[in-house]
Amino acid sequence: MHGANNNSGPVLQLTSGLPIDEVHRRLRDASRATDLGHRMLAFYLHEMQERRLFQTSGHSSAIHYATTRLGMSRRRARELVAAGRMLEQLEEIDSAFCKGELS
Repeated sequence: MHGANNNSGPVLQLTSGLPIDEVHRRLRDASRATDLGHRMLAFYLHEMQERRLFQTSGHSSAIHYATTRLGMSRRRARELVAAGRMLEQLEEIDSAFCKGELS
């Protein structure tokens, strides 16, 4: 059994020796959690860009904020801001994603 404790978030519990069905379930859950994390990043980076919130922390853009504060590549930050903007305009697709119907 392996674990990582980070005071800023939940405890990550990793367990070896699980049966294949449980490994499959955990992989599926991790994939979904990654998708949701990317959606949250896209939403909030787009929000930060639109509302110009990056200025309060001395950054020139949401992309600049993401690269310096989150350690993200410029390319990834640009993609996420663009995805946030597109999903805001494509409400049915975003709704299907949020319901777990799309990844």
